[in-house]
Amino acid sequence: EDIPLNDFGRHLAKETGIGLRNVRFDLCFSSDLKRALETANLILDEGSNKVPIIMDKRLKEIAFGEWEGKSVARNQMEVLDEFLKFYDDPEHFAGAPGGESFAEVKERTDNFLKWLVGQEEYEDKNILLVTHGVALATLLNNIKKAPLSELWAGSIHKNCAVTEVEIKDGEMQILCENINRIPNYSVLNTKDFLASVASFIFS
Repeated sequence: EDIPLNDFGRHLAKETGIGLRNVRFDLCFSSDLKRALETANLILDEGSNKVPIIMDKRLKEIAFGEWEGKSVARNQMEVLDEFLKFYDDPEHFAGAPGGESFAEVKERTDNFLKWLVGQEEYEDKNILLVTHGVALATLLNNIKKAPLSELWAGSIHKNCAVTEVEIKDGEMQILCENINRIPNYSVLNTKDFLASVASFIFS
């Protein structure tokens, strides 16, 4: 569902922008959902230079189909028991009727990553990506070359947490992951960035 940011989400985005204000971004890719695009604008508004934002559907959140807007709390479950696999068994999570599976989201985010790495004009650039929880998890899962069973390995990313990824000679390496509070955050020797509404950073 394409819902806008709430006030707390705007606050987090602005705080992220303050933390990244010393990073000079050359370009931003954002999910085409309203809350991601607004997050991108709020983050970049804190910087000193005007940064173009390109919307890309491959970065949008998982589609929940018929489950959109329904409660998934264990004591108020309004969806099928299939949802229990969302965190407990991601490899076998088939998704909602009319929605997407994790495998499908992983495939489209992998397509985006391979495309991005192949763009010679982006070499030596700082690129900010603004995406969503599941999309971000699959991006990192692809970078780690890990199986879907390890989708939630480590921890679930917080809203507006930052991950830094370096791209060198066509290879991607995660330098830091899931930074939640980033006052006076600075980055050395980086080329490309991703942010996650996830603020996610590529280099």
